[in-house]
Amino acid sequence: MLYANASRLFLGLMIFMAFSANLFAQIETTEVEDAELKKFVEIQEMITETQQSVQPKMIEVIQNNEFELNRFIEISQAIEHNQEIDATEEEMERFEETENTINELQMVANQSISDGIQERGLTVERYQEIMMAVQQSPELQNRLQDL
Repeated sequence: MLYANASRLFLGLMIFMAFSANLFAQIETTEVEDAELKKFVEIQEMITETQQSVQPKMIEVIQNNEFELNRFIEISQAIEHNQEIDATEEEMERFEETENTINELQMVANQSISDGIQERGLTVERYQEIMMAVQQSPELQNRLQDL
């Protein structure tokens, strides 16, 4: 039994390593043209602007639902880490309403970002490929800085 479990674990690790090596090989061989890098920079700026515009709205939603920002974050982190929460039922109801509204804002922002990527001539998938390649390649990082 122990041998069978060890064999499955070893086989699983081998498959994972093969997949990971393939993924990293794809990242390192991703060719990125200067025109795509320029679009990538424009998209990064658009994403930053979108995030900066939605953040105050999220804070406003939190405050309008009678939460201090720190308290909202505290409850959110407790839920995320499956920790016990010292909160009243009424507070948890307000939290859920607030979280739902924030999720709606995030969905709208994500759609705006997706649309913005496509408007700039890249697909979301290609943008993600370039992002991964940039994170893994000092050469690409240098090319970005030179733009």
